[in-house]
Amino acid sequence: MMARQLDHAPSAEELPFTIQVMTEDLSGKGLNDGDCDRVREAFRILGPSLDRWPTSRLVIESLPARKSSQRWLKPPAPKQTPKVVHREIVRMRNLTTRDARRSVMRPDESFGDYCHALADSGMTRTVFDAQRLYANGWTAAKERAFGRCEIPIADELVRMEGEPDLEAVAERTAMQEES
Repeated sequence: MMARQLDHAPSAEELPFTIQVMTEDLSGKGLNDGDCDRVREAFRILGPSLDRWPTSRLVIESLPARKSSQRWLKPPAPKQTPKVVHREIVRMRNLTTRDARRSVMRPDESFGDYCHALADSGMTRTVFDAQRLYANGWTAAKERAFGRCEIPIADELVRMEGEPDLEAVAERTAMQEES
């Protein structure tokens, strides 16, 4: 860099101090002795294009990326065969068919509306959710087959299946017509 005779270059007496300041700046930015090749490359890249002595910030901005010492690992082998994956996709599609949605929410109902309806009903959350699920065509058998089966809701659905609830059937029909 001294041979390029750049503007604002330090004199020969100032050069050791300039090197010390530049080294402290680069160390403060996380560079260490292992980055010497990167710093040399930055100076090599900067040299031909500079008219003024480079600042440490300019050197840091020109540093090439670190070479990764890690070898790329092979991706893990799939844990499930395509046949199992296909079967799960089919099962999930069947759970969300039009005649049986596992949802306690009504169409276009916000969570806040759901919470207000639950509070206004005076029922426990389990009974309230079971009634909502039943209105959507959900059964105790479907609840047990569902991956995250909730036993109290399944028991409540069994009780509800034993005694037909005309209001729930009417609500289910209205919800299906809205969809």
